[in-house]
Amino acid sequence: MNITNSKIVLALMIIVAASGCTDPENSSSDVQISQTEGLVIDEFAAFPADVPEKTQVQIDLVMVNKGEREATNVDWSIENIPFEGSRTWSKEGGFEQQNLRVAAGNPETGQQAGRRSIHPTISAPDLSQGLSIPYTMNANVTYDYSTIGVTDVTLMSRSQYQETGTSKSSVSLDNSGGPIQLETDTRNPIVYYSTGGSTSVQNSRFCVTAENAGTGNIVGDSVDVSVETSGTLEVSEQRDGDYGTAASAPIQFIGGRSSSQNCFYIKAPGSVSGQLTLPITVRADYRYQMMDSTTVTVNGRGEGGLNAPDSGDDSSSWTWSYDSWADEREQAQIDAFWNTASGTGGVAELVSEGYLSESDAEDRNAETICSAYHEAEQDDADVETSFYDELGCQED
Repeated sequence: MNITNSKIVLALMIIVAASGCTDPENSSSDVQISQTEGLVIDEFAAFPADVPEKTQVQIDLVMVNKGEREATNVDWSIENIPFEGSRTWSKEGGFEQQNLRVAAGNPETGQQAGRRSIHPTISAPDLSQGLSIPYTMNANVTYDYSTIGVTDVTLMSRSQYQETGTSKSSVSLDNSGGPIQLETDTRNPIVYYSTGGSTSVQNSRFCVTAENAGTGNIVGDSVDVSVETSGTLEVSEQRDGDYGTAASAPIQFIGGRSSSQNCFYIKAPGSVSGQLTLPITVRADYRYQMMDSTTVTVNGRGEGGLNAPDSGDDSSSWTWSYDSWADEREQAQIDAFWNTASGTGGVAELVSEGYLSESDAEDRNAETICSAYHEAEQDDADVETSFYDELGCQED
């Protein structure tokens, strides 16, 4: 290879490498078209997933449109992060967005699947020493989508049907890729009957079944289905209704069913002789939801805050640990401890002996109660101190 060619190859390698490092807001990725998926959560993760307190965490949410239709009115949110109250996280950037669009891939034209990448950051809360809390965060994505199924139906006069000995066969819909898939139980051919010298078709049922073939949920438990025909064939949502080239009706998914059905009626308004094959298009419009979760574990290091030593006398040998105290436990466990400690001994005795005020007892503050226990023990007071272990007080 000569020097000129080497330079060209090197330049091409640099261009390719650089192009692979970019991640624009609505870029494309190499994914194959899926028959049963639309917009999916391709990645939802936190990095790092196990952190000390006050550490910054990046949330990665990546959505990819793996179906064949554009996803519109895309709304996403990251939920279940405590930004208010005790032990709160702090955030940078938004944690929800509405009305996005994500393009679909098309192998025939070379258009690749659209994607959206969101990378907000959050900072972990301050925790007590030795405390480790897992936080589960949820990603919620909803979007509008459609599935289109096409097929041909064959109309045939009764005489030709009998003469040819044609057998009826199932009609299959050729569906576009999406989480809702469509089928029909109509069978070809649809046979015409001669009446009074003219040929007219009986109203034939054209039942459409919609199936949730994806891994998400149908928002509202309903899919809007429409049937479109050619001018020769007409359709109605009712047997005795108004016929035209299009009709629509909802398909309800009741009781968590994975599939449901609704029936339309088709007929040819004029005379058709012999055999005629006509196209039918079935379209389903719906809103779909995808959810995912990830967990971040935060570990307390105890630098200041609740685990600082007491500033009073003899504090050099005294620290508090709240591993089993109310502030870090479920409410049921809090109440169980409190009911025991405020009974015949423990906290009730601390109050009666003057080591703890009633207001401090009602506050259920672990630091204050541990201090009262410690003072009572130093005085050799007649106070039950076996609650040290339950409360989590520790003396060094």
